[in-house]
Amino acid sequence: MKKNYQKLNLMLMVSVSLAIMLLSESINVSGATPKYVFGSLQNAPSHLVQNYNAGMRRAVLELSWSSYFPSEGAKDNNYVTSMKNLMQTYKNEGYDIMLDFGFQYAPSWVFNYSDSRFKNQYGDTFSGGAGESVVNGVFNNVMRQKQEIYVQQVFADLGTDIACVKIGWLRYGELGYPQNSYNGHSNTYWCYDNVAQNGGANLPAGITACPVPGWLPGQTSTNHNNARNFYNWYVGALTNYQNWMISTTRKYYQGQLCVLYPSWGTRPGSVNSAINADLNGSTSPEINGEIQRAHDFQTLVGAITDPNVMVYCTWIDSDESWSNDASSNSVNWCPVHWLANLAQTHSPALEVGGENTGGADAKSLDLTFRRLSAYNLKLLMWAFDSQLYDGTYITITQFGNYITTYQQYTKTIAINSGGLALTLECYPNPFNSGTEMNYRIPVSGNVSLKVYDVLGMEVGTLAEGNMKAGSYKATFDGSKFESSIFFARLIVTPQDVSKPFVQTLKLMKVK
Repeated sequence: MKKNYQKLNLMLMVSVSLAIMLLSESINVSGATPKYVFGSLQNAPSHLVQNYNAGMRRAVLELSWSSYFPSEGAKDNNYVTSMKNLMQTYKNEGYDIMLDFGFQYAPSWVFNYSDSRFKNQYGDTFSGGAGESVVNGVFNNVMRQKQEIYVQQVFADLGTDIACVKIGWLRYGELGYPQNSYNGHSNTYWCYDNVAQNGGANLPAGITACPVPGWLPGQTSTNHNNARNFYNWYVGALTNYQNWMISTTRKYYQGQLCVLYPSWGTRPGSVNSAINADLNGSTSPEINGEIQRAHDFQTLVGAITDPNVMVYCTWIDSDESWSNDASSNSVNWCPVHWLANLAQTHSPALEVGGENTGGADAKSLDLTFRRLSAYNLKLLMWAFDSQLYDGTYITITQFGNYITTYQQYTKTIAINSGGLALTLECYPNPFNSGTEMNYRIPVSGNVSLKVYDVLGMEVGTLAEGNMKAGSYKATFDGSKFESSIFFARLIVTPQDVSKPFVQTLKLMKVK
């Protein structure tokens, strides 16, 4: 397997060389960890080397349930072997793996079971196009059983040397009911199959039958109680399915799970507005389909109890004109801002990642990376690999340049055999006008924290003098400088040793 970071591009190599020139003392670097992980969706094997050179380190192994099990109980061994080989190809090229089960490509045989499809109040059963062939795992426990058999078999065949696994398993692999308009009908709710409405042996554990059986959205009731009870049950069932997916996957795999949350999401106050209108489809979040698809991210994220779940946004690059992220009101925030806030205020805090929508121009590329930095995402999967090469959208070179600009490596410096460590980090990085330095001194001593330009000239002193062991903060004001690269240099000379210990961190000033 290729060593990480052997293929850094010229800009980063020059930066590292300058950093080394600044250091006259030898340091023992125990490791370098990237702040972000990058990859692309629908990655082509022919692009692996060039993508790696651009800074990508994660590849998606996208399976298809229907291809894996074209007949019930009989897997296609040739297909499984091809997926094993593809997975090994990714690893040989230096990538770790994101696994997508491909539940959105359900086999035809599974629909022979009763109540296997979602059904709305108009009697329509949901059947979509590519990426929309999904089973009703929310209300039908038989469908959950079939899904678990598939999950178990995949891990048995492919192993668990996987960086993360996608969770969602509904339309396009995301978490949410089908669309609100279907077959000429609008304001559709997908809970009118026999099991959901009447219960029975096939109803999954933790879900009751509809508390207002036969009630239709738009019908009035005292204090809107029918609408309220219906909505809470409807969202509660999807939340139950989310948590079942997590707990079921955990039986076979202990790594990170990425729950895919699509679209805009309901915001504080919007649910009550819809309920007060008896879910008649007239309010803005209903017109946009957020209510009917149960994109109640506050409820869904709040129900997660597994600390190794990543909140994953599928719309990082939502149009900037539609939101106001400087507002104190979360109703105005873009989707990734809202999801990141839910993840970071969760106890414990959850990591955040995501993807753009595809068809990106230079403006969308810039917006995606600015939001990556602003909301502290850990993972960005670019949609789509082919679009980086077809000459219509942004290029792999442009994408690689942004990775170089935004990526940073946090080094931990071991300063003695006792395992004490000197650390230096900053946020944001890249920055526009200023950035905050966070540094930890494990022992008391003389401290110097200064910033240098690319020529090695000192441009700022942030700390100087004797300091006690502990954690500190300092702010670098870069507003008077043009866009450039800088280096923050932290030197600590402990009282009981004669040789200073040093850490250097690259900073990016961008406009």
